[in-house]
Amino acid sequence: MSAPNETGEELLLQNQEETVPQTEVVHSHRSKHRFLPFIHKMYWFFYRKPLFFLIFLPAATNGFILIQAYVYMGKIVDALGEENPIPLIRKYSLLTFIFAFFCAILSFCNFAFWIQIGSIIGIKIKRLLFKSYMEKDIEFYDRRSIGELLNLLNDDSMAIEGVFEQSKVNQVKAIGQLVSAVIVSARINLELTMLSLSVSVIIAVILKFFRQQGGKHMRARSIVQSVGVTVFDEIISNPRVVYSNNQEENEAERFNHVNTQAAYHHKTMHRLFFSAFETGSLINSGTLSMIITLGGYIIMHDKLSVGDLLAIIRATRMFGFELMMIMGSINREVRAWDSADRIWETVEDPIKIDPYEGIAPESIKGDIEFKNVWFKYPTRDSWILKNVSFCVQPGEISAFVGHSGSGKSTIVQLLMRFYDVNEGQVLIDGKDIREYSPSFLHRSIGVVQQDSALFTMTVKENLKYGAPNATDEEVVQAAVIANADKFIRKLPQEYNFSIGEKGMNLSGGQRQRLAIARAVVKNPKILITDEATAALDAVSEKKVQKALDNVMKGRTSIIVAHRLGTIRSANMIYVFDAGELVESGTHEELVSKRGSYYDLVKLQLED
Repeated sequence: MSAPNETGEELLLQNQEETVPQTEVVHSHRSKHRFLPFIHKMYWFFYRKPLFFLIFLPAATNGFILIQAYVYMGKIVDALGEENPIPLIRKYSLLTFIFAFFCAILSFCNFAFWIQIGSIIGIKIKRLLFKSYMEKDIEFYDRRSIGELLNLLNDDSMAIEGVFEQSKVNQVKAIGQLVSAVIVSARINLELTMLSLSVSVIIAVILKFFRQQGGKHMRARSIVQSVGVTVFDEIISNPRVVYSNNQEENEAERFNHVNTQAAYHHKTMHRLFFSAFETGSLINSGTLSMIITLGGYIIMHDKLSVGDLLAIIRATRMFGFELMMIMGSINREVRAWDSADRIWETVEDPIKIDPYEGIAPESIKGDIEFKNVWFKYPTRDSWILKNVSFCVQPGEISAFVGHSGSGKSTIVQLLMRFYDVNEGQVLIDGKDIREYSPSFLHRSIGVVQQDSALFTMTVKENLKYGAPNATDEEVVQAAVIANADKFIRKLPQEYNFSIGEKGMNLSGGQRQRLAIARAVVKNPKILITDEATAALDAVSEKKVQKALDNVMKGRTSIIVAHRLGTIRSANMIYVFDAGELVESGTHEELVSKRGSYYDLVKLQLED
């Protein structure tokens, strides 16, 4: 992974074969202005090459060729008044066909090249955005919903890609045709041309108003859709919870409510866009009637031929149509820049903990010390840990116990340096944890959680997830230590068996043993188990606990547990209550004190 200190612009420009426009700032004009030079570089990359002529020359000449074909069609009409019209009709028919043919070829080339550019840009944008996701700190995910992140990766990225695949090709083509139509029709009759242009400007103003209103609803729809994706993910990811609580109808209603809001904004947006189009068409039709009437008057005075009037009529129709095309493409570009703003804001969202900054020694002993640690999560106001101090000796097993919310699992978050303390210090081998590279800490610490995430891969791929270079022998050895090899051998393809989404093809105990084996493959100096057996039945718990006992040998180990029976053999037990360390000692020492730990033991025995 590239270091995150690279800017979004540098990441996009690092591959000189493809440059991508990126985005952004929804709420910051400063960021948007900063981003404009980058967009210029992206355009210049394409324009400075011979490819420029293949992209813009067809679009620029297409308009002239098309309007010239209409002029020849008018000539054909005028030729009908000649005594011998056949030669002229043949001549102008052939010229009309030739011009129309080349117009079609140029349009195809122009479209094909813009599609290619749009595809390149779309790929690069998604690559940049997802790369930035992987380089953010945990706090970033605390502040962002899954719906928002998915919308950025899908809808917003596609909006930018669509500008180049559709809007740009239409915009450049429309501008070429509009300019050509104005020039050609002005040469035929300036008065009729000025009348058409005046009305076209009125149409443009009306279109701008309608599309501004429609843009507001488009942005509102995007926000509501982000909420809808989050709601959908919550419901679909937890079907057992939904069914067991008889919430099928309520959840359907919750999703329908969000969906109805999105539908309202979608309907209103398209209603405004349709109104804009129909209003423009109505005005354009009225203009056409005026031109026919005025043109007929001019023809009567022998200042204009019928063929010329037909050419002007066709050009007039083109004025309004091409203006609507240009306004529509500009509107899509504005919406795309809104998407670009959101993407760029995300890419440039600063991280507080750089995963690559810090030292990475060959190894650590595993000595852990908390010194007067105070901590609260960035998204909360209350203190989670209050003046906590303790030591964990290398190679020993320490246990953290206490009621839910007492701060036990937060200690794990701090050891992994997902967050930094507000006050105090966390030390590993006598060095402040902030001196170490977070990526080094993640390699040196193995974590087994209550609901360990497994991926839609094979058993082997999951076990090698934290150590991709591990050999097959090391994987098997880790599985043996984790008491997982026997059940893996019974699977259809053994280590090549696909475990399904989130390990759905395995039992809870099997998933936990795979998670333990995955931690062992990393060969960490520090092992942390966070409620690793809390969700298991007695039989599965016994197997998993045996695996954990094997893994903890020779390692600094920390057990976060509710079930006190699993920590009796710990060298030191730390008892937390409301974020404070209230007791510490061995099981026997704490029971003899008849304090908080004694109360917890007594409570579990009664249960």
